[in-house]
Amino acid sequence: MMHTAVILVIVVALFPGLGAASEDSPGAAITEKEVLHMIPVMQAVSDLEVTAACGGKERAQNDLKEMQARLSQFDAGKDDPLEILRKRSKNVHVPPNAIYNRECSKAISAYYHIPSAVFALSGTGKNSSAKTVAGVLGFYRQRGMDGGQMEQHTWGFKDSAPPEERLSGTIHSNNIYGELAGGEACRKMPSGLIMLLQQGAAAGLDNGEATGQTNSRIDAVLKKHAVAREQYERVRDAMLAAREAAGTIEGMARNDRLPPEIRNELTSAGEQAGIYRKYSARLDPILDKLREAMNCGK
Repeated sequence: MMHTAVILVIVVALFPGLGAASEDSPGAAITEKEVLHMIPVMQAVSDLEVTAACGGKERAQNDLKEMQARLSQFDAGKDDPLEILRKRSKNVHVPPNAIYNRECSKAISAYYHIPSAVFALSGTGKNSSAKTVAGVLGFYRQRGMDGGQMEQHTWGFKDSAPPEERLSGTIHSNNIYGELAGGEACRKMPSGLIMLLQQGAAAGLDNGEATGQTNSRIDAVLKKHAVAREQYERVRDAMLAAREAAGTIEGMARNDRLPPEIRNELTSAGEQAGIYRKYSARLDPILDKLREAMNCGK
């Protein structure tokens, strides 16, 4: 009895749509007609799925490799984070009241794994901090950057350049970098307003934007073929499962000692595995790409 229950669990886990009433039902077993209709759609979408799942990860890995090489230059005293930023972005302008700290910038670049320039902001007179923040935000706004108050005692601003040139900045009401991995160089900075400029600081958002654009392209392909995303995903997942379980399911279905209801479920699963086998030459290259996309998402 336990053996039978285990088999049923395996079948339901691999083919959750079995036993549904009709082809139009979201949980219905996949038909050969559906698979034939979906193969060109899966062909068109598979590359986009890989791009959406793996593109951001690959960019992040490449950025990390580049930054690791840069960090060795920082450690050797051969590279300056501010100079790197100036080479990459047209918006690296420094307000006249910003005092650059190269050693702290090197330490913070190592901490964040991206080029980071740290400045102390000076101001004079009554309400000098508020005036200084307003002045700095105005300085960058005039140069094409948007910004405002993000949260209490912290202001952020960024430009709309391409990701590889994008610059973003943060103003803190006090020196928080002495408490990070900035070391003595950052602790020696003034305790007042501190500004941080970074290239790629919004890298996560950049990847999200790229993924969003790719998903829009996927939606366009599905619309062109008059296929709902849920329908596409149902056939995609069924064929992935059928390939994984084809041999096992077909072998179990021939076991005469199993109860009739289990054998019926296995027969239905075997039919889906049979559809996969029939069109495996066309499906396998597509399923390989889809599996790659799923692995990138892990």
